[in-house]
Amino acid sequence: MAVDEDGWKEQLAFVSGYILVFGGAVLKLWPFVAGFQTGISVNFWTANFPSEGVNTPLWVFWYLTGALGMAVTAITLAIVHIFSRGLWLAFFSGTSTNPLMAGMSRMLDRLRKISYDAAFFLLFYVVIFIALGGLILLSAGVEGALTSSLPVSIKFAGWIARGLVIVVGLLIWSYFNIKYWPRIMHTLFDGQIQDINSGIWAFLIAILLFLVMYMIVIQNCFTAEVNLSGKVFQRSHRDLIEVELKLGGATSAVNLAQLRLSNSHGTPLQNLAPQYLGEGDYLGILQSQDLPEGLYQVTLEYPHSSFDSSYPFLHKRIVAQRWFLVTP
Repeated sequence: MAVDEDGWKEQLAFVSGYILVFGGAVLKLWPFVAGFQTGISVNFWTANFPSEGVNTPLWVFWYLTGALGMAVTAITLAIVHIFSRGLWLAFFSGTSTNPLMAGMSRMLDRLRKISYDAAFFLLFYVVIFIALGGLILLSAGVEGALTSSLPVSIKFAGWIARGLVIVVGLLIWSYFNIKYWPRIMHTLFDGQIQDINSGIWAFLIAILLFLVMYMIVIQNCFTAEVNLSGKVFQRSHRDLIEVELKLGGATSAVNLAQLRLSNSHGTPLQNLAPQYLGEGDYLGILQSQDLPEGLYQVTLEYPHSSFDSSYPFLHKRIVAQRWFLVTP
């Protein structure tokens, strides 16, 4: 099979020099997004209905996690592109009369091309995200104007503002789809049926992969941590045991967090009610002289579905534990 080596080298340079670097740079936002205060518990099915008004922190969080989802998707497509080409070079670069080998060669080369094209379609979704952000700002402005100038409820104003935004969005989309979309497809693929089919596959793969990565990012972009001011506390010194709780991102609702003190056998002794210090930080204080000598654990439980490396990988609750010792 004839392969444009120079063309692939240029693609590889672009993938490794721009997509991977850009994706890695965007992922550095993860700690900031994971600590962003939404005030609620967010899942990928969380919605902001018109009757609720525009929840600005929630929309900001959605946009930040959208950027992270784009970065993860771009990096995944870049890895698939490099991996498919590497397999082709390692096992299928020579000519072969075996139909199976020839079919695998064509499949890997097509996967290389589709993954490369799909990375470019992500730019199209970036434009959609930016446009959607403008429409949401418009909705918030209309909603604020209605509630401040007319005696209407936030529910009524929300439905009016969101309906106006939907109409404007549909008009913009229809205009773009009629005037520019066919021209873009023709320019990208030069009207060739095979290229157009590959382009359609690239378009679908890009959006499906982004949706999957976006859901994973939303579920895992959170902060739910518990820490102690020390590990050993003396009753005779009347040491204060400071329990530090930090929430953020998708797990920002402190009313859902359960902070529990237990003994070394796991028997619950009391629930802690930490005080809010700002920016997702909470502090609870225990008196060492109020506790008998022994080993204790502080457990944080938060009802939120997330993925991690421990079996069964998908967990319905976040659990974090810290231990401390009380001495005479």
